[in-house]
Amino acid sequence: MIPTSSHSIQSDLPLPQGYTQRPATLEDAEAVARVYTRAEKESGRNELFTAEMISGRWQSPNLDFATSSQVFLNPQGEIIGECSVWDWYNPTHPEIDLRVSSDVHRETIIRAMIAWCQIPHA
Repeated sequence: MIPTSSHSIQSDLPLPQGYTQRPATLEDAEAVARVYTRAEKESGRNELFTAEMISGRWQSPNLDFATSSQVFLNPQGEIIGECSVWDWYNPTHPEIDLRVSSDVHRETIIRAMIAWCQIPHA
């Protein structure tokens, strides 16, 4: 695992006004499943994600989702994206997983996600 702290680590890339990010919680699984499903559909795929799939993945012994995962919220407080860092197999080259549903600031959110995933989480 990447060394982590229990504090929210913000990337140095600013989010658009009113947008926020924070560590994921198990209670976010349903909203994140909707984001994953919507993002897949927007990419032309029809994979359906469920809260059980997301929470099961987050409870993997290979991920401390509370410190290796972030959700991104729009100004209305809706989760529009999630990213996670999986470094259990190869810490030198961790796997980064991210999904963002359509949003006017999608590109900016993606850049912030990538920046967050590259921060040493110490």
